[in-house]
Amino acid sequence: MDEITEDITEIYHKKVGSEVTINVKEIDEIKKDKDACKPPPIVVSHVKPK
Repeated sequence: MDEITEDITEIYHKKVGSEVTINVKEIDEIKKDKDACKPPPIVVSHVKPK
């Protein structure tokens, strides 16, 4: 997980700049609010193997 976190952080710092704080979290499930009209936000990052 640490290597993937570092890779994702590096990629996004190149895209948006190093002054932006990048938080990477591993979660088991994204729960949808039953009253929401649209699905919860999901960020999917693709990491290429080295």
